[in-house]
Amino acid sequence: MSVNSDDAAVIRRVISGKINLSTHLLCIVGIHTNQSRWVEWEIRKVVELGKKIVAVKTASTNGTPAALFGNTDQWAMSFTFESIQRNKQCLMAVREAMCVSDEEFPPQDGENQ
Repeated sequence: MSVNSDDAAVIRRVISGKINLSTHLLCIVGIHTNQSRWVEWEIRKVVELGKKIVAVKTASTNGTPAALFGNTDQWAMSFTFESIQRNKQCLMAVREAMCVSDEEFPPQDGENQ
């Protein structure tokens, strides 16, 4: 997604539209994610709209954004394909975030199709 604007209201409007179209937010928590005002805003917007949140840390020592506390539906315990693959909601969120089909990223045994 690209927004050609420096106007925060325009950026929020575009992001809100994308969140409205989604079922999940996949929050990848990197080393500086917990310091981002935009990430906090996105998480609060997702909660406001009643969407599900799936989070994964790229390293266990990364700080958790405050807005995730009490609002995360699922955590993947590590940032590996196997960990994400084992977590059904995380797998669904990854598919949605990447805009891939089941053929490109097939469901695993026992996963709803």
